[in-house]
Amino acid sequence: MNKRTALAAAISCLCLLSCDARPAENTSAAVGYDENASLGNVSSAGTIFCDVVDRRISKEDCDDLKAIKGEVSQGAAAFNVPDPMQRGKSASIHLVVDRRSAEAIAALDAARAANDADNQADTNSDAAENAAAGPDQAEGNEAANPPRKIMHARFHRSHTNGPPGETLPPTPKQQVAPLPGRTETFVPSVGRFMSADLVGKGFTIVPVTPRSQEIPPGGQTSWEWSVTPLEGGPHSLTLKTVVEGEVGGKRYALGGTETTRKVEVRVTTIDRIADTLDGVPAWLKRFAAIVAGLSALIGAIWGLRRALKGQSAPAGDPPHHP
Repeated sequence: MNKRTALAAAISCLCLLSCDARPAENTSAAVGYDENASLGNVSSAGTIFCDVVDRRISKEDCDDLKAIKGEVSQGAAAFNVPDPMQRGKSASIHLVVDRRSAEAIAALDAARAANDADNQADTNSDAAENAAAGPDQAEGNEAANPPRKIMHARFHRSHTNGPPGETLPPTPKQQVAPLPGRTETFVPSVGRFMSADLVGKGFTIVPVTPRSQEIPPGGQTSWEWSVTPLEGGPHSLTLKTVVEGEVGGKRYALGGTETTRKVEVRVTTIDRIADTLDGVPAWLKRFAAIVAGLSALIGAIWGLRRALKGQSAPAGDPPHHP
């Protein structure tokens, strides 16, 4: 009886152990699934979609780029457009971008224009006064009042808190004005890092300076391209400037400015003659082909005509026997 009781107790224990094992197995599987889901959430949560650059990057980088974009301002820029240009002849196009405000640059350019006008008026007045006087008196007037020299180099920062008499760097317009071609100005978005590209159909454009450059606060920098027109006629050149934000050793475009200018490309008389001469072989080939075709046609017609004459000729007289 004791044996039977012990055996029954052992069987009961085994049944209880087997029942307890099933929930433990299910619990283990559930925990493993949650861990995988958690790892997946961690990896996807490492980056977020950043609307500043339209891609997924880390939240820290996105916050930094938003802060950089918040510091983007409106600056000033100028570039020279050689117009007209000559086909096959290279020309240099320079772009100057300034991080000073557009208002400050406009004030400096206005002061420069007023200064030039005053100097020109004074020069004209002195010339008229000397011309109205006699030769001796004019010589004395010129000695007493020598012609005024036009000064352009120094501007005083009266509208800012800078040191009095400080020499300011020339504005983009003042930098570009002495260069060949007409001076074009525009107001770009500016920041610490910027890139610039010049594109145009019908041109070979070779950058001379690096595409991306750094502009210090209140400073300026320049780009240069060598541009060679390939075709005559009206064409367009498009200048693109982009503000870049640098985070984690990478740079991202944060917005830019685009401006397009029309350019007339001329073709010299010598080049036109050369174009005509270059086109002669093609016409000669076409003419030779036409002549060859006509010759073959005439030969075929002549042969056919002779064949027809031979068929229609009367038979010869029979031989005469004495």
